[in-house]
Amino acid sequence: MINSFDVDKYTTQERGHGRTETRLSMVIHNTDFLGDIAFDWANLSTFGMVVSIRQEGDKPAETMQIKHYN
Repeated sequence: MINSFDVDKYTTQERGHGRTETRLSMVIHNTDFLGDIAFDWANLSTFGMVVSIRQEGDKPAETMQIKHYN
């Protein structure tokens, strides 16, 4: 779904202290996908989002955090 929009993406991965943290940052320039929710933010033209995934050692990802910015 995200690939069909005008999106700037950047991914980082940091390793240390036995864990790996991956961050995907996105800036979406067309907010039409928000539908009626966009009415809650007057004059919204750009939407930013950061997804962080933390993994301890070889275990499956333990935490995922999503933050949005408008």
